[in-house]
Amino acid sequence: MELGLKGKKGAKNVFEECPNCGNGRWVQLKAQGKYTKCRKCLNRGKIGIKNGMWKGGTKINYAGYIMVRIYPNNPYFKMANIAGYVFKHRLVMAQKLNRCLEDWELVHHRDSVKTHNEPENLYLTDASNHNTLVEATLKRQDKHIKVQDNRISGLEARATLLEAENTLLKADMSEFV
Repeated sequence: MELGLKGKKGAKNVFEECPNCGNGRWVQLKAQGKYTKCRKCLNRGKIGIKNGMWKGGTKINYAGYIMVRIYPNNPYFKMANIAGYVFKHRLVMAQKLNRCLEDWELVHHRDSVKTHNEPENLYLTDASNHNTLVEATLKRQDKHIKVQDNRISGLEARATLLEAENTLLKADMSEFV
């Protein structure tokens, strides 16, 4: 037993080992013996909301897609990965169709924003058509960007003309003063 590490408001802490896993942690002296297990061991075997580390059952994967935790009693559990998570856009489409999606079926976001999972923004397709949809979305976005670029360059040209007019008017005004 090691004494040290003053916490909030000068509370003294003790270094204790978990009886289950042997990992050490700092425990407040007044709570010594009250909580013998570490948080990891305390939550072991508790699934979902019963687990103290529960974060609501949703997460965002490395590619930016929302994933939702579902359980074996869910009719769409067949679509879940080994950890029990399914992509939200696939789940929304499956619920819209009232059936599980096949592995070869892909769900395309019409506006290419991975977190917009409303049914009207999703389109069911297969791999051969998905690339065409992605290209069309990119062209649509590129066209939108070009329109904005044209508008900006037009506004810049107009601002240059107005500055030139302003300079000429100042020169004309200086003759009268």
